[in-house]
Amino acid sequence: MKHPLWILNSAIAALLIGAFLFMLFSRQKKPSREEIKPEFSAERIKQDEIKINLSKIYENDIFDTYQKEFKPPVAQIQNIPLPQPPQPESPKTPVMPKTEFLDPLNITLKGIVVISSDDSKNRAVIQDNQTKREQTYKVGNTIGDAQLIRIFSNKVIFLRSNGQQEVLYLREKDAELDPTYAALSGWDNVVKTIDAYHRTINPRTFIERIQNLAQFIDVLDITTAFQKGQSIGCRVGKTKQRSLGKALGFETGDIITHVDDIHATDTPHRFQIYKNIIAKKSNEPITVQLLRQHQPLTLVYALEDFSILDKLEKINPAQDLALEEKMKEKQIKAMQQKHAFAPSIRDLRKRERQNMLSRGAMPTEYKPKQMTE
Repeated sequence: MKHPLWILNSAIAALLIGAFLFMLFSRQKKPSREEIKPEFSAERIKQDEIKINLSKIYENDIFDTYQKEFKPPVAQIQNIPLPQPPQPESPKTPVMPKTEFLDPLNITLKGIVVISSDDSKNRAVIQDNQTKREQTYKVGNTIGDAQLIRIFSNKVIFLRSNGQQEVLYLREKDAELDPTYAALSGWDNVVKTIDAYHRTINPRTFIERIQNLAQFIDVLDITTAFQKGQSIGCRVGKTKQRSLGKALGFETGDIITHVDDIHATDTPHRFQIYKNIIAKKSNEPITVQLLRQHQPLTLVYALEDFSILDKLEKINPAQDLALEEKMKEKQIKAMQQKHAFAPSIRDLRKRERQNMLSRGAMPTEYKPKQMTE
């Protein structure tokens, strides 16, 4: 095994030999001396002077010390003519299309078969006035250009090809009492005005025109009135001329707060008001307290069938005896019919008793059995 010192000496010797060889081969020869005396004289050629643009040096300053001078722009005055204002054009009035109404259907409503509240199950018997032929129709059937869309208990509604609706009534009285068309005749036979704060309501005609509470709310367009987030009563909607609201003395925006000292602020109280009114008897007043333009106002209504009184006022005194005789005759006929039906009821009871006795077993006396020893 070689000694480490020997290895170090060998490496140093190899390094020296390499350095010596490098110096030997890289040595350059010394050039020989030459004479510098020129052989001939040549004229100096003048080169074109190089023109240097110093502004480019300033602009491309790498130290960012150059500040370029900005010259204020010179406003150029141009003689541009001002635009002329547009000429006003008169608006063109659109031509409204003329409403074309079709002639009424030449048919007659003969009868209505009501099966359920679902009018799709009901049927209507309609006669063609030209052919005198009767036919049963249901919702969805067509007659000419009209389609049957609704069947009620007293009327049917058709939809024509131009969008208009045509209503056929079963009786003439049904057309007169229909709320859609009854407003055209006014409410004189329902409400009678005594003064600005007192009115009389005919219960019989009122029930014929207004059949339920929902219809009454819809006719008056009643909504809940709020103040600071709390209900204060019922607000009356827009009241038109010859409407029920106008006949009752209401104005648009009136707020009904109490009816017979019952608050009209929530549903339970309103239902109590409804039950209280339908339980009223003739000549009993109904007091309505309301706010009109933030001012309190009270309206009083009395229930009275004034149509009979009007008829009696028109009768002459000479006709009173004839009217009384007619009333007596009607009473006598009613009593005769009542007594005429009485024997038939007694006969039925006798027949039932005879049938029970003839077909049933006769009851026998109960005799206890004797005990035998």
